[in-house]
Amino acid sequence: MKYSILRMMNPSPLWEGEGGGAGGGGAAAAAAAAAAAAGNAGGAPAGGAPTGSAPAGGAPAGGAPSGGAPAGGAWTPPADLPEQFKGASADEVLAKVLPAYSGLRTQLASKPGAPEKPENYTFKPGDDVAKFFGDIEKHPAMTVARTAAHKHGLSQTQYEGFINEVYGELAKNGGLAEPYDPKAEVSNYAKASGLDAMTVSQHFTQNETFANGLFDQLSKSLPPQLADQAKAELIALTDTAGGNALFQALAARLADSGIRIAGEGHNANGPLSDGDLDKLTADPRIDPRNENHKDPAQRYDPTLRQRYTDGMAARGRKKYGASA
Repeated sequence: MKYSILRMMNPSPLWEGEGGGAGGGGAAAAAAAAAAAAGNAGGAPAGGAPTGSAPAGGAPAGGAPSGGAPAGGAWTPPADLPEQFKGASADEVLAKVLPAYSGLRTQLASKPGAPEKPENYTFKPGDDVAKFFGDIEKHPAMTVARTAAHKHGLSQTQYEGFINEVYGELAKNGGLAEPYDPKAEVSNYAKASGLDAMTVSQHFTQNETFANGLFDQLSKSLPPQLADQAKAELIALTDTAGGNALFQALAARLADSGIRIAGEGHNANGPLSDGDLDKLTADPRIDPRNENHKDPAQRYDPTLRQRYTDGMAARGRKKYGASA
């Protein structure tokens, strides 16, 4: 007969007698009782043992020996019992199973669980991913991550390790966009163009004016529903080194074709605002000393200079900045 693990862990019904002792009870006692009942049914004297039976308290003749083993064979463990738990007897199997069961309970009880609330998760990003997060506590991705981690029962250690490994791998493989750093953009532009800090600053100012003026001329050709989006994307280019290089090249090409775009938010041929005049004051194109400048985008533009002079006079402002 084979017994399940659960029955082996509650062995008394199988091999203990009614008084709790071993031997003579359990399956063998049940078999003897069944045999006695059968004998009585066949006409044995009341209270006596059937003919051919063993004396009271002993095993029936030809029956299983005392000790609890089923008649006709030795005890065998369940077929699905792992090899490391098998033994020659139920006692030997229990001696192996119970310590393992106890150890598993201890291990599960000591395993760290999720914190009480999602907000209790903390995250310190590794050096390879820290720059992609900025203010980590306010980053929207972290709010989502904390909620999901708590839902699935991640511990603090599992949560932090998971986030670092996911974003670390993305950062290493170029899967994350570099965070915007205005100082880095200016530095990259200066290195690529070989210009000094003052000239770079002038370029960036010119490019912002150029971008706004360009949009002003193009806006009437854009669908009204897309105008704001188009302007935002165009002006966003003035925040990057590549975008500023693009505007410089575009302005130079247009200038070579006799097309001038200047000013911000006004008709290129209309009056200049005080803001336009303030920006043009620092524009190298109104300075005759730049007539032979190596950079076409900074060469003296007599037409722009005249508009600047006329604009200052129209607004009653004194001429200042570069002089002719």
